Amino acid sequence: REIAGENETLLHWLLAEPLWLRGFATEAIAHLQAIGPENDPAWLPSRILMARIQAFSGDIEGCVATCDAMMVERKSEPIVRALRAQMHLRRGEFDAARAMMPGAGDRLEHQQVLADIEEAAGNLDEAEAIRKEVIRVTEAIQGYMASEQLAFARICRKLGLYKDANVILQRLQDDNPHDPFTQ
Repeated sequence: REIAGENETLLHWLLAEPLWLRGFATEAIAHLQAIGPENDPAWLPSRILMARIQAFSGDIEGCVATCDAMMVERKSEPIVRALRAQMHLRRGEFDAARAMMPGAGDRLEHQQVLADIEEAAGNLDEAEAIRKEVIRVTEAIQGYMASEQLAFARICRKLGLYKDANVILQRLQDDNPHDPFTQ
C-alpha cells in the first residue's frame, strides 16, 4: 500500500490481483478498497475483483457485502448477480440464489450458475436440461467459428498467403478431427 498513493487508481488495481494470487488476499483487498466510487470507471471492476477474492478466500459474508454495495450503486450488473447467487448457493439458500438469476438465459455462464443452483437444490433433471442446452449452444458457436475460420483460410489462399491458410486449416483439423469440412 505504501507503493501506491491514494490517487494512483491504476497502480492499486494492478497490484491487487498479483498480491491475491501470491496468497496476500488481505493486502489485495486493501488496495482495491483504496479505489473509491469517485474514481467511477475503476470502481466497479475493482469491486468485482474484490468480491472474487473474498469468495475464493472463503469470506462469504465479505463477498455478500461487496456484492450488495455494487448492486446499490449499479443495480443489476450480470456478473454481480452471478457472484451473489453463488454466495447464496454456498449458504444453501436456493430460492434466494434463483432470485438473483432472473435473465439467466441471456448468458451461458449464468446458465451454468443456474444449473449449479438446481443441482445443489436436488433438481437434477432441471440441472441436466440446463447443462445440455449450454452444451448445445456452445457447440453451435464453435461450429460457426470453425466455418468462419475455414472461410478466412480460403481468403488467405486466394491472396497467396498459403502458409497462413495452412496454419488455420491445421488448427481446424486438430480441433475438429471428425468434421469432414475441415479435412
